[in-house]
Amino acid sequence: MEAKHWISEAERIDVLNQATEVINYWQENGKKTSMAEAQSKFPEVAFSGSN
Repeated sequence: MEAKHWISEAERIDVLNQATEVINYWQENGKKTSMAEAQSKFPEVAFSGSN
């Protein structure tokens, strides 16, 4: 992300913090959480894939 000069440092930090939150949530809740539940918990994050 550092090579993307159009993204400010504050935005990079925000994106990385959001990614960390999602990863931690997924690790704690694992397969018992549906994609829809994760999307409702993190509405500002775009999820892709299947569940």
